[in-house]
Amino acid sequence: MAKASINFQVATGNSEAHMFRLSSVSYLLENETSTNEFKKYIIVNDFLEEAKIITKEKTKRAMQKLAIENFTQEAVLNIKKETSIKDVEKLFKKFNKEFNGGFEVFSIALHKDEGVFIDSKYEIKDLTWDSKNVKWFLEDEEFTNEVFSIAPGRDVFFNSEDKKWYKEKSFKNKVDISKYQKFYNYHSHILFTKFDKSKGKNVRLSKSDYSKIQDLTAEELNMERGDKWSKNKRMTHWQRKDLSSKTDELKRDTLEDLATINDLKKEMRDLRASFKDNGAVRSNYAELEQLNKELLVQLKEEELTIISMKHQLSNVEETILVKNELINSLKEERELTEKVAGDYIENYNYSDEEYTTLGKELSEAHKTILEQDTNISTLKEENEHLKQSMEDLELNNKRLKDTNDYLIHIIDNLNSYLLKPIKRYKGKLQEYIDEINKSIKYKLSTGYDNIFEKMKS
Repeated sequence: MAKASINFQVATGNSEAHMFRLSSVSYLLENETSTNEFKKYIIVNDFLEEAKIITKEKTKRAMQKLAIENFTQEAVLNIKKETSIKDVEKLFKKFNKEFNGGFEVFSIALHKDEGVFIDSKYEIKDLTWDSKNVKWFLEDEEFTNEVFSIAPGRDVFFNSEDKKWYKEKSFKNKVDISKYQKFYNYHSHILFTKFDKSKGKNVRLSKSDYSKIQDLTAEELNMERGDKWSKNKRMTHWQRKDLSSKTDELKRDTLEDLATINDLKKEMRDLRASFKDNGAVRSNYAELEQLNKELLVQLKEEELTIISMKHQLSNVEETILVKNELINSLKEERELTEKVAGDYIENYNYSDEEYTTLGKELSEAHKTILEQDTNISTLKEENEHLKQSMEDLELNNKRLKDTNDYLIHIIDNLNSYLLKPIKRYKGKLQEYIDEINKSIKYKLSTGYDNIFEKMKS
Protein backbone atom coordinates (compact mmCIF):
# COMPACT_ATOMS: atom_id res chain seq x y z
CA MET A 1 0.00 0.00 0.00
CA ALA A 2 1.26 3.51 -0.86
CA LYS A 3 2.38 5.62 2.08
CA ALA A 4 0.48 8.77 2.93
CA SER A 5 2.31 12.06 3.30
CA ILE A 6 1.33 15.71 3.24
CA ASN A 7 3.69 18.66 3.62
CA PHE A 8 3.00 22.39 3.85
CA GLN A 9 5.00 25.38 2.68
CA VAL A 10 4.38 29.02 1.80
CA ALA A 11 3.11 29.27 -1.78
CA THR A 12 5.27 31.11 -4.30
CA GLY A 13 4.27 33.33 -7.18
CA ASN A 14 4.93 30.37 -9.49
CA SER A 15 2.94 27.75 -7.52
CA GLU A 16 -0.30 28.02 -9.48
CA ALA A 17 1.50 28.14 -12.84
CA HIS A 18 3.17 24.83 -12.00
CA MET A 19 -0.05 23.33 -10.61
CA PHE A 20 -2.09 24.09 -13.73
CA ARG A 21 0.77 23.34 -16.12
CA LEU A 22 0.79 26.87 -17.50
CA SER A 23 4.55 26.53 -17.78
CA SER A 24 6.14 23.88 -19.96
CA VAL A 25 7.60 20.81 -18.21
CA SER A 26 10.12 18.30 -19.57
CA TYR A 27 10.02 15.59 -16.90
CA LEU A 28 6.76 13.80 -17.79
CA LEU A 29 6.42 10.05 -18.21
CA GLU A 30 3.17 10.54 -20.14
CA ASN A 31 3.30 13.25 -22.81
CA GLU A 32 0.29 12.37 -24.95
CA THR A 33 -2.58 11.46 -22.62
CA SER A 34 -2.99 12.64 -19.09
CA THR A 35 -5.15 11.65 -16.14
CA ASN A 36 -4.41 14.93 -14.40
CA GLU A 37 -7.25 16.89 -12.81
CA PHE A 38 -7.49 20.62 -12.08
CA LYS A 39 -10.03 22.70 -10.20
CA LYS A 40 -10.10 26.35 -9.09
CA TYR A 41 -12.51 27.47 -6.35
CA ILE A 42 -11.61 30.97 -5.16
CA ILE A 43 -9.43 33.79 -6.50
CA VAL A 44 -6.67 34.21 -3.91
CA ASN A 45 -6.44 38.01 -4.04
CA ASP A 46 -10.20 38.43 -3.62
CA PHE A 47 -10.21 36.22 -0.53
CA LEU A 48 -7.12 38.02 0.85
CA GLU A 49 -8.82 41.42 0.57
CA GLU A 50 -11.88 40.01 2.35
CA ALA A 51 -9.62 38.55 5.05
CA LYS A 52 -7.98 41.94 5.64
CA ILE A 53 -11.40 43.49 6.31
CA ILE A 54 -12.44 40.62 8.61
CA THR A 55 -9.15 40.86 10.54
CA LYS A 56 -9.74 44.58 11.13
CA GLU A 57 -13.32 43.96 12.31
CA LYS A 58 -12.51 40.98 14.56
CA THR A 59 -9.17 42.03 16.07
CA LYS A 60 -9.37 45.85 15.76
CA ARG A 61 -6.01 45.90 13.99
CA ALA A 62 -4.76 45.57 10.43
CA MET A 63 -3.38 42.29 9.12
CA GLN A 64 0.39 42.18 9.60
CA LYS A 65 2.73 42.26 6.60
CA LEU A 66 4.19 38.83 7.42
CA ALA A 67 0.68 37.35 7.72
CA ILE A 68 -0.13 38.70 4.23
CA GLU A 69 3.09 37.26 2.77
CA ASN A 70 2.39 33.85 4.34
CA PHE A 71 -1.37 33.96 3.68
CA THR A 72 -1.39 31.45 0.81
CA GLN A 73 -0.02 27.99 1.65
CA GLU A 74 0.81 25.13 -0.70
CA ALA A 75 0.28 21.53 0.35
CA VAL A 76 1.99 18.71 -1.52
CA LEU A 77 0.16 15.44 -0.99
CA ASN A 78 1.04 11.85 -1.89
CA ILE A 79 -1.93 10.18 -3.60
CA LYS A 80 -2.85 6.93 -5.32
CA LYS A 81 -3.61 6.43 -9.00
CA GLU A 82 -7.36 6.30 -8.26
CA THR A 83 -7.44 9.36 -5.97
CA SER A 84 -9.86 12.04 -7.20
CA ILE A 85 -10.28 15.74 -6.53
CA LYS A 86 -13.37 14.91 -4.45
CA ASP A 87 -11.16 12.81 -2.16
CA VAL A 88 -8.83 15.79 -1.62
CA GLU A 89 -11.81 18.10 -1.02
CA LYS A 90 -13.12 15.72 1.68
CA LEU A 91 -9.68 15.62 3.31
CA PHE A 92 -9.50 19.42 3.66
CA LYS A 93 -13.07 19.58 4.96
CA LYS A 94 -11.95 17.05 7.58
CA PHE A 95 -9.03 19.31 8.51
CA ASN A 96 -11.43 22.27 8.83
CA LYS A 97 -13.71 20.30 11.15
CA GLU A 98 -10.92 18.76 13.23
CA PHE A 99 -9.09 22.06 13.88
CA ASN A 100 -12.20 24.28 14.19
CA GLY A 101 -11.71 26.41 11.10
CA GLY A 102 -9.21 27.35 8.39
CA PHE A 103 -8.04 25.17 5.48
CA GLU A 104 -10.06 27.12 2.89
CA VAL A 105 -9.06 25.69 -0.52
CA PHE A 106 -8.26 28.00 -3.46
CA SER A 107 -7.32 25.39 -6.06
CA ILE A 108 -6.38 21.72 -6.44
CA ALA A 109 -4.28 19.92 -9.06
CA LEU A 110 -3.69 16.16 -9.35
CA HIS A 111 -0.48 15.22 -11.19
CA LYS A 112 -0.43 11.61 -12.37
CA ASP A 113 1.95 11.85 -15.33
CA GLU A 114 5.29 12.41 -13.56
CA GLY A 115 7.95 9.89 -12.52
CA VAL A 116 10.97 7.97 -13.82
CA PHE A 117 11.70 4.96 -15.97
CA ILE A 118 13.12 2.01 -14.05
CA ASP A 119 15.70 -0.43 -15.42
CA SER A 120 15.62 -3.55 -13.25
CA LYS A 121 15.02 -7.29 -13.50
CA TYR A 122 12.51 -6.96 -10.65
CA GLU A 123 8.89 -5.96 -11.09
CA ILE A 124 8.30 -2.41 -9.90
CA LYS A 125 5.08 -3.47 -8.19
CA ASP A 126 7.12 -5.79 -5.93
CA LEU A 127 9.66 -3.14 -4.98
CA THR A 128 9.40 -0.59 -2.19
CA TRP A 129 11.06 2.81 -2.37
CA ASP A 130 12.46 4.19 0.91
CA SER A 131 12.84 7.90 0.19
CA LYS A 132 14.21 8.63 3.66
CA ASN A 133 17.22 6.33 3.26
CA VAL A 134 17.22 6.52 -0.55
CA LYS A 135 17.03 2.76 -1.08
CA TRP A 136 15.02 0.13 -2.94
CA PHE A 137 13.75 -2.98 -1.14
CA LEU A 138 12.24 -6.29 -2.20
CA GLU A 139 10.35 -7.36 0.89
CA ASP A 140 12.97 -6.74 3.63
CA GLU A 141 16.07 -7.08 1.47
CA GLU A 142 17.82 -4.13 -0.17
CA PHE A 143 18.30 -4.14 -3.95
CA THR A 144 19.33 -0.52 -4.55
CA ASN A 145 22.33 -1.47 -6.70
CA GLU A 146 20.08 -3.47 -9.02
CA VAL A 147 17.53 -0.73 -9.65
CA PHE A 148 18.47 2.11 -12.03
CA SER A 149 16.29 5.13 -12.67
CA ILE A 150 16.17 7.03 -15.97
CA ALA A 151 14.72 10.52 -15.57
CA PRO A 152 12.75 12.30 -18.33
CA GLY A 153 14.18 15.71 -19.05
CA ARG A 154 17.63 14.69 -17.81
CA ASP A 155 18.54 11.21 -19.03
CA VAL A 156 16.04 10.89 -21.88
CA PHE A 157 14.15 13.51 -23.89
CA PHE A 158 10.74 13.37 -25.58
CA ASN A 159 10.31 14.75 -29.11
CA SER A 160 6.72 15.97 -29.47
CA GLU A 161 6.94 15.89 -33.28
CA ASP A 162 7.72 12.21 -33.85
CA LYS A 163 6.53 11.06 -30.37
CA LYS A 164 9.86 9.30 -29.72
CA TRP A 165 12.40 9.37 -26.86
CA TYR A 166 16.03 10.38 -27.38
CA LYS A 167 19.29 10.37 -25.46
CA GLU A 168 19.87 14.08 -25.95
CA LYS A 169 17.96 17.33 -26.39
CA SER A 170 19.05 17.59 -30.02
CA PHE A 171 17.03 14.38 -30.72
CA LYS A 172 19.81 12.51 -32.57
CA ASN A 173 19.86 9.06 -30.95
CA LYS A 174 16.59 7.30 -30.20
CA VAL A 175 15.99 5.35 -27.00
CA ASP A 176 13.76 2.30 -26.78
CA ILE A 177 11.93 2.99 -23.54
CA SER A 178 9.57 0.04 -24.00
CA LYS A 179 12.03 -2.20 -22.18
CA TYR A 180 11.83 0.00 -19.06
CA GLN A 181 9.19 0.07 -16.33
CA LYS A 182 7.42 3.23 -15.22
CA PHE A 183 7.56 4.41 -11.62
CA TYR A 184 4.90 7.09 -11.17
CA ASN A 185 5.06 9.95 -8.72
CA TYR A 186 1.34 10.40 -8.02
CA HIS A 187 0.81 13.60 -6.06
CA SER A 188 -1.46 16.57 -5.60
CA HIS A 189 -0.82 20.30 -5.12
CA ILE A 190 -3.34 22.25 -3.05
CA LEU A 191 -3.35 26.04 -2.64
CA PHE A 192 -5.14 26.96 0.58
CA THR A 193 -5.07 29.25 3.62
CA LYS A 194 -5.15 28.57 7.35
CA PHE A 195 -7.06 31.84 7.83
CA ASP A 196 -10.39 31.39 9.64
CA LYS A 197 -13.14 33.94 8.91
CA SER A 198 -14.95 33.44 12.22
CA LYS A 199 -11.83 34.34 14.23
CA GLY A 200 -10.15 36.83 11.90
CA LYS A 201 -6.81 35.01 12.20
CA ASN A 202 -4.97 31.83 11.24
CA VAL A 203 -5.68 28.48 12.86
CA ARG A 204 -2.76 27.61 15.15
CA LEU A 205 -1.30 24.11 14.84
CA SER A 206 0.95 22.36 17.37
CA LYS A 207 3.44 19.57 16.68
CA SER A 208 0.84 17.02 17.74
CA ASP A 209 -1.66 18.64 15.35
CA TYR A 210 0.71 18.05 12.43
CA SER A 211 0.96 14.40 13.48
CA LYS A 212 -2.84 14.29 13.57
CA ILE A 213 -2.91 15.71 10.03
CA GLN A 214 -0.77 12.79 8.83
CA ASP A 215 -3.16 10.37 10.61
CA LEU A 216 -6.21 11.93 8.96
CA THR A 217 -4.53 11.94 5.55
CA ALA A 218 -3.77 8.22 5.69
CA GLU A 219 -7.26 7.48 7.01
CA GLU A 220 -9.19 9.57 4.46
CA LEU A 221 -7.14 8.45 1.43
CA ASN A 222 -6.95 4.83 2.58
CA MET A 223 -3.16 4.81 2.51
CA GLU A 224 -0.48 3.49 4.85
CA ARG A 225 0.53 5.92 7.61
CA GLY A 226 4.17 7.04 7.38
CA ASP A 227 6.52 6.76 10.36
CA LYS A 228 5.51 9.14 13.15
CA TRP A 229 7.81 12.14 13.73
CA SER A 230 9.77 11.14 10.64
CA LYS A 231 11.53 13.86 8.69
CA ASN A 232 10.76 11.97 5.51
CA LYS A 233 9.33 14.27 2.83
CA ARG A 234 7.38 13.50 -0.33
CA MET A 235 9.68 13.35 -3.34
CA THR A 236 9.17 16.11 -5.88
CA HIS A 237 9.80 15.74 -9.61
CA TRP A 238 13.12 17.52 -9.04
CA GLN A 239 14.20 14.88 -6.52
CA ARG A 240 13.18 12.01 -8.80
CA LYS A 241 15.20 13.52 -11.65
CA ASP A 242 18.23 13.40 -9.36
CA LEU A 243 18.12 9.58 -8.97
CA SER A 244 20.28 8.41 -11.90
CA SER A 245 22.74 6.45 -9.77
CA LYS A 246 23.41 5.38 -6.21
CA THR A 247 25.98 8.17 -5.87
CA ASP A 248 23.37 10.74 -6.87
CA GLU A 249 20.84 9.20 -4.54
CA LEU A 250 23.10 9.59 -1.53
CA LYS A 251 22.81 13.37 -1.95
CA ARG A 252 19.22 13.14 -0.59
CA ASP A 253 20.49 12.91 2.99
CA THR A 254 21.42 16.58 3.01
CA LEU A 255 18.52 17.77 0.84
CA GLU A 256 16.06 17.28 3.72
CA ASP A 257 18.04 19.69 5.94
CA LEU A 258 16.86 23.25 6.46
CA ALA A 259 18.44 25.68 3.99
CA THR A 260 20.80 28.41 5.22
CA ILE A 261 21.26 31.94 3.94
CA ASN A 262 24.51 30.82 2.28
CA ASP A 263 22.68 27.98 0.48
CA LEU A 264 20.17 30.49 -0.88
CA LYS A 265 22.85 32.98 -1.94
CA LYS A 266 24.75 30.25 -3.83
CA GLU A 267 21.61 29.04 -5.63
CA MET A 268 20.67 32.61 -6.56
CA ARG A 269 24.17 33.26 -7.96
CA ASP A 270 23.97 30.11 -10.09
CA LEU A 271 20.48 30.99 -11.30
CA ARG A 272 21.48 34.56 -12.22
CA ALA A 273 24.40 33.12 -14.21
CA SER A 274 21.96 30.79 -15.99
CA PHE A 275 19.69 33.75 -16.76
CA LYS A 276 22.62 35.68 -18.21
CA ASP A 277 23.67 32.76 -20.44
CA ASN A 278 20.11 32.40 -21.72
CA GLY A 279 19.54 36.10 -22.49
CA ALA A 280 17.12 36.89 -19.68
CA VAL A 281 15.64 40.40 -19.61
CA ARG A 282 15.08 42.86 -16.75
CA SER A 283 11.56 41.60 -15.98
CA ASN A 284 12.96 38.06 -15.58
CA TYR A 285 15.41 39.27 -12.95
CA ALA A 286 12.55 41.11 -11.21
CA GLU A 287 10.61 37.82 -10.97
CA LEU A 288 13.71 36.13 -9.58
CA GLU A 289 14.17 38.84 -6.94
CA GLN A 290 10.51 38.47 -5.90
CA LEU A 291 11.04 34.72 -5.41
CA ASN A 292 14.21 35.48 -3.44
CA LYS A 293 12.16 37.63 -1.03
CA GLU A 294 9.59 34.85 -0.61
CA LEU A 295 12.33 32.30 0.08
CA LEU A 296 13.90 34.61 2.67
CA VAL A 297 10.56 34.69 4.53
CA GLN A 298 10.42 30.88 4.51
CA LEU A 299 14.06 30.81 5.63
CA LYS A 300 13.28 33.13 8.56
CA GLU A 301 10.31 30.96 9.57
CA GLU A 302 12.53 27.85 9.37
CA GLU A 303 10.16 26.34 6.79
CA LEU A 304 12.63 26.16 3.87
CA THR A 305 14.43 22.89 3.23
CA ILE A 306 17.20 22.62 0.66
CA ILE A 307 15.01 20.43 -1.53
CA SER A 308 12.10 22.87 -1.33
CA MET A 309 14.41 25.77 -2.20
CA LYS A 310 15.82 23.95 -5.23
CA HIS A 311 12.33 22.88 -6.28
CA GLN A 312 10.98 26.45 -6.25
CA LEU A 313 14.04 27.88 -8.01
CA SER A 314 13.89 25.13 -10.62
CA ASN A 315 10.23 25.92 -11.35
CA VAL A 316 10.78 29.64 -11.83
CA GLU A 317 13.88 29.04 -13.97
CA GLU A 318 12.00 26.64 -16.23
CA THR A 319 8.99 28.96 -16.54
CA ILE A 320 11.01 32.07 -17.37
CA LEU A 321 13.46 30.42 -19.77
CA VAL A 322 10.67 28.61 -21.65
CA LYS A 323 8.79 31.91 -21.94
CA ASN A 324 11.90 33.67 -23.28
CA GLU A 325 12.50 30.82 -25.73
CA LEU A 326 8.94 31.22 -27.03
CA ILE A 327 9.38 35.00 -27.42
CA ASN A 328 12.66 34.52 -29.32
CA SER A 329 11.00 31.90 -31.51
CA LEU A 330 8.19 34.30 -32.38
CA LYS A 331 10.73 37.01 -33.22
CA GLU A 332 12.58 34.63 -35.53
CA GLU A 333 9.30 33.64 -37.23
CA ARG A 334 8.39 37.29 -37.77
CA GLU A 335 11.82 38.10 -39.21
CA LEU A 336 11.59 35.07 -41.50
CA THR A 337 8.08 36.07 -42.65
CA GLU A 338 9.26 39.62 -43.41
CA LYS A 339 12.24 38.27 -45.35
CA VAL A 340 10.08 35.87 -47.39
CA ALA A 341 7.58 38.64 -48.12
CA GLY A 342 10.41 40.96 -49.16
CA ASP A 343 11.93 38.35 -51.46
CA TYR A 344 8.53 37.62 -52.98
CA ILE A 345 7.82 41.28 -53.75
CA GLU A 346 11.33 41.78 -55.12
CA ASN A 347 11.21 38.79 -57.49
CA TYR A 348 7.59 39.00 -58.59
CA ASN A 349 6.96 40.52 -62.04
CA TYR A 350 3.92 42.74 -61.72
CA SER A 351 1.84 43.89 -64.68
CA ASP A 352 1.02 47.61 -65.07
CA GLU A 353 -2.48 46.98 -63.74
CA GLU A 354 -1.10 45.06 -60.75
CA TYR A 355 1.41 47.85 -60.07
CA THR A 356 -1.45 50.38 -60.13
CA THR A 357 -3.56 48.27 -57.74
CA LEU A 358 -0.58 47.63 -55.47
CA GLY A 359 0.24 51.36 -55.48
CA LYS A 360 -3.33 52.19 -54.44
CA GLU A 361 -3.23 49.59 -51.66
CA LEU A 362 0.10 50.90 -50.42
CA SER A 363 -1.21 54.46 -50.61
CA GLU A 364 -4.29 53.52 -48.57
CA ALA A 365 -2.13 51.64 -46.05
CA HIS A 366 0.21 54.63 -45.81
CA LYS A 367 -2.77 56.93 -45.34
CA THR A 368 -4.13 54.69 -42.58
CA ILE A 369 -0.75 54.68 -40.84
CA LEU A 370 -0.58 58.50 -41.05
CA GLU A 371 -4.10 58.75 -39.61
CA GLN A 372 -3.13 56.44 -36.79
CA ASP A 373 -0.01 58.51 -36.14
CA THR A 374 -2.18 61.65 -36.09
CA ASN A 375 -4.63 60.01 -33.70
CA ILE A 376 -1.78 58.94 -31.45
CA SER A 377 -0.32 62.45 -31.50
CA THR A 378 -3.75 63.91 -30.70
CA LEU A 379 -4.19 61.49 -27.85
CA LYS A 380 -0.75 62.37 -26.54
CA GLU A 381 -1.60 66.10 -26.69
CA GLU A 382 -4.93 65.50 -24.97
CA ASN A 383 -3.19 63.44 -22.34
CA GLU A 384 -0.64 66.21 -21.74
CA HIS A 385 -3.45 68.77 -21.59
CA LEU A 386 -5.37 66.62 -19.14
CA LYS A 387 -2.24 66.14 -17.08
CA GLN A 388 -1.67 69.93 -17.00
CA SER A 389 -5.33 70.49 -16.07
CA MET A 390 -4.99 68.04 -13.21
CA GLU A 391 -1.87 69.83 -12.00
CA ASP A 392 -3.69 73.19 -12.21
CA LEU A 393 -6.65 71.71 -10.35
CA GLU A 394 -4.38 70.38 -7.61
CA LEU A 395 -2.73 73.84 -7.39
CA ASN A 396 -6.15 75.53 -7.11
CA ASN A 397 -7.20 73.07 -4.46
CA LYS A 398 -4.07 73.88 -2.50
CA ARG A 399 -4.73 77.62 -2.83
CA LEU A 400 -8.35 77.16 -1.69
CA LYS A 401 -7.18 75.14 1.29
CA ASP A 402 -4.61 77.82 2.21
CA THR A 403 -7.30 80.53 1.87
CA ASN A 404 -9.74 78.52 3.95
CA ASP A 405 -7.13 77.99 6.66
CA TYR A 406 -6.39 81.75 6.65
CA LEU A 407 -10.10 82.64 6.97
CA ILE A 408 -10.51 80.23 9.86
CA HIS A 409 -7.53 81.89 11.53
CA ILE A 410 -9.06 85.37 11.07
CA ILE A 411 -12.46 84.25 12.39
CA ASP A 412 -10.83 82.71 15.45
CA ASN A 413 -8.94 85.95 16.14
CA LEU A 414 -12.08 88.05 15.55
CA ASN A 415 -14.12 85.91 17.93
CA SER A 416 -11.43 86.25 20.54
CA TYR A 417 -11.31 90.04 20.04
CA LEU A 418 -15.10 90.45 20.30
CA LEU A 419 -15.51 88.25 23.34
CA LYS A 420 -13.04 90.20 25.47
CA PRO A 421 -15.13 93.49 25.81
CA ILE A 422 -18.33 91.44 26.13
CA LYS A 423 -16.90 89.58 29.10
CA ARG A 424 -15.49 92.82 30.52
CA TYR A 425 -18.80 94.79 30.44
CA LYS A 426 -21.12 91.87 31.08
CA GLY A 427 -21.29 92.63 34.80
CA LYS A 428 -21.96 96.37 34.37
CA LEU A 429 -24.61 95.75 31.77
CA GLN A 430 -26.39 93.48 34.20
CA GLU A 431 -26.28 96.21 36.87
CA TYR A 432 -27.81 98.77 34.45
CA ILE A 433 -30.52 96.28 33.52
CA ASP A 434 -31.32 95.67 37.19
CA GLU A 435 -31.56 99.45 37.89
CA ILE A 436 -33.87 99.97 34.94
CA ASN A 437 -36.08 97.12 36.09
CA LYS A 438 -36.32 98.64 39.58
CA SER A 439 -37.19 102.05 38.15
CA ILE A 440 -39.91 100.58 35.95
CA LYS A 441 -41.36 98.64 38.86
CA TYR A 442 -41.36 101.76 41.06
CA LYS A 443 -43.08 103.92 38.47
CA LEU A 444 -45.66 101.27 37.82
CA SER A 445 -46.29 100.92 41.52
CA THR A 446 -46.63 104.68 41.98
CA GLY A 447 -48.96 104.94 39.01
CA TYR A 448 -51.29 102.28 40.46
CA ASP A 449 -51.46 104.13 43.82
CA ASN A 450 -52.60 107.40 42.15
CA ILE A 451 -55.29 105.53 40.22
CA PHE A 452 -56.70 104.01 43.40
CA GLU A 453 -56.77 107.41 45.14
CA LYS A 454 -58.70 108.97 42.30
CA MET A 455 -61.20 106.07 42.30
CA LYS A 456 -61.84 106.54 46.05
CA SER A 457 -62.59 110.25 45.66
